[in-house]
Amino acid sequence: MRNDVTIYVGIDFSKEKFNACLLMEQGVMGESEFPNSKMGYLKLTKWVKNTSELGRSFDSSLVLFCGEHTGTCSIGLCEYLYAKGMKIWLESALKIKYGSGLKRIKDDKADAEMIAYYAKRFYEPGSCALFEPDSADLKTLRTLYQFRNRVVCDRVAIGNRISSGAFDCSTLVRNRMVKHHKEAQKDEKDIEKEMVKLMETSEELASNYQILISFKGIGPITAAALIIYTSNFKKFDNPRKFACYCGIAPFGKQSGTSINTKPHVSRFAHIGIKAAMVQACKSAMQHNAVIKAYAQRLYAKGKHEGIVMNNVKNKVMHIIFKMIQTQTLWEQEYQQKHMKECKAIPGKNGIGATEAAPIINATLKTSSSVVECTFLEEHSFQKNSKKTSSFSCVET
Repeated sequence: MRNDVTIYVGIDFSKEKFNACLLMEQGVMGESEFPNSKMGYLKLTKWVKNTSELGRSFDSSLVLFCGEHTGTCSIGLCEYLYAKGMKIWLESALKIKYGSGLKRIKDDKADAEMIAYYAKRFYEPGSCALFEPDSADLKTLRTLYQFRNRVVCDRVAIGNRISSGAFDCSTLVRNRMVKHHKEAQKDEKDIEKEMVKLMETSEELASNYQILISFKGIGPITAAALIIYTSNFKKFDNPRKFACYCGIAPFGKQSGTSINTKPHVSRFAHIGIKAAMVQACKSAMQHNAVIKAYAQRLYAKGKHEGIVMNNVKNKVMHIIFKMIQTQTLWEQEYQQKHMKECKAIPGKNGIGATEAAPIINATLKTSSSVVECTFLEEHSFQKNSKKTSSFSCVET
């Protein structure tokens, strides 16, 4: 895709102000500081038009604003620029840091210039996701989810102090803390009911929510987390990318002959969604026949518990993404009816070239048809061969 951007504006956000640097082909054209308010947003757009020195030939489609993800500090300006039809690219602060080379100076002005040069160097239309504001329902769900997490943390902290006997020396304090603990429990239940009500009644969220909770092991809270952090499955279209984002994709290290480590999950991960997937997979390993059978096969091969859990998380991730893509529901009753094993395929010297590959069929329902899905896993005995898996759907 052709890149028509000729003006790059790097923005360094903070709570009360933000710094901007305007970069063009001839170099840095100007730098300035603005208040982080609606008045500052208006001043920024006027400053960009005047500083670019394009006069009447100025076109907002030629401008790219680039900044770091800073949550509430950056959302105001991003929504303002989006409403004006301008391009805004929010990038990870870690990517900007490692992609900008060695820097010896650190201040807001230098950071804005660094971001502008980063945007000029790495922006590619189509491959870089531009900012799009969340819908009203998604914003409400995110607020409820974050508030519930805060309530849960407070409830657990108070409960631990009560059970440890830290308040036993004062009857008044203990009674007050017990009261706060009960109120936190009630608030948590009320918030969960409101979240479920929102996801069930929202035209935007209801379909994906029903698909997610149809998979045995995923409850309303995990479903809400998946919807929030994937922007209702619009931000990620590939389960491998989301697995990398969650920190469940293993990566190895190899360099020469001295460094050759086994693949491990990376510490660069979103801890919140990773924890939610752990709880969902533990439940699925107990109550979902397909996932339970998959985990038992891994345990039978002597796999470590951590490896089994991580493999299960990746398996569940691929299944739910496929269900969302095909808009199909998981039907639990058909799992054990269709479970069977293939016979071993004989190989050279009487050794089976492929282990008995378990085929697990499950039926997924849509509104108009029934789709039969087959999970096939092949485990090769041959040296240096790879394990493969496939997911196929056939309408019946």
